[in-house]
Amino acid sequence: MRRPLLAAALAVLALAAQVSAAGAATISAVIDQGVRISLPAGARDVMVGNPAIADINVVDSRTAVIQGAATASPI
Repeated sequence: MRRPLLAAALAVLALAAQVSAAGAATISAVIDQGVRISLPAGARDVMVGNPAIADINVVDSRTAVIQGAATASPI
């Protein structure tokens, strides 16, 4: 069954969706589907807290795609 991935593990992805480096973001993705996010200018690091839950691919200097891999529970 496909359920939305509550990406609490991606809270460390503070660069996503125009969030400051000190902030946090929750991004929802569906397993086996990607979510395109815009990175702020000057973004240098992109991290995933738990690669078993989600993967991230940097497309270019301003775009990344998060791919849901497994269901996670919110913290």
